[in-house]
Amino acid sequence: MGSERFWIVCLALVSFLAGGAAGVLWAIDRAPVRERLPLDGYAEHMAREFGLSPEQRQDLRTILDIYHADIEDLKVRQMGGAEDELVKLGLTCRDRIRKWVLTSDERARFDRLTGPLPDLPATL
Repeated sequence: MGSERFWIVCLALVSFLAGGAAGVLWAIDRAPVRERLPLDGYAEHMAREFGLSPEQRQDLRTILDIYHADIEDLKVRQMGGAEDELVKLGLTCRDRIRKWVLTSDERARFDRLTGPLPDLPATL
């Protein structure tokens, strides 16, 4: 055990293992963290509540992404009286979910959960 070769091999092995561990830790630190997308909580709740299939989940996510983009566009424009347009965007999103995500059997339950439609101003 007093041989130089043994100690050189031990040093090389320890250096290799330490470098491998450091590389793994560095890679974990550099890996992109998935940001929580807007309306993820709503999408998860809908998926659980209605037992949505993967295709329905994808359709819902697409609709919610469009809705979020529309809201962001509205924020950028910062128009006066944007509340009416915001309500219109929400109702459009709700209608798309009813039409393209849920089955005809699930629509009545969705309507009960989301409540009655608000009265819209005549300008919309």
